[in-house]
Amino acid sequence: MNPISIYIVEDELLISANLKSQLQQFGYEICGSSTRGESCLEEITNLSKQGKEPEIVLMDIHLRGDADGIETAKRINERFNCAIIFLTGQSSKEVYERSFKIKPFGYLLKPIDMEQTKMTIEIASYQRNIEIENKLYQKDLEALLEKRSQENKELIFMYQ
Repeated sequence: MNPISIYIVEDELLISANLKSQLQQFGYEICGSSTRGESCLEEITNLSKQGKEPEIVLMDIHLRGDADGIETAKRINERFNCAIIFLTGQSSKEVYERSFKIKPFGYLLKPIDMEQTKMTIEIASYQRNIEIENKLYQKDLEALLEKRSQENKELIFMYQ
């Protein structure tokens, strides 16, 4: 089984480097990192084109640049199949209300607890895989329903 692939978006380089190092020690694949939302979107687009879209994006909520972590996560959800786990140093109601609309797979409060991080990543990966399977089943069922509907129309036409 392939290791879980993770992309890190964190504007504090020390935190980002520490996360990368510890997550690699846990056996995860770090496929990239960025300090800004805009560059994150470009890099994930390139990774996706190469067939290397990350499973998990660890997203700092407060980023420098035009797009904060919540806006960047929204754009990621619109274009990719990545599970978003938010990183934040603040637990305000406004942040949670804005971020709930993105349907994150988890929240990690800074300072980061690595055991909690590992559990959150494992759960998010599992949930993400179930969601992808469910979408595939739904597509198959819709195709089967369409086929049956077409067959019924043909039968009705034959007997008229």
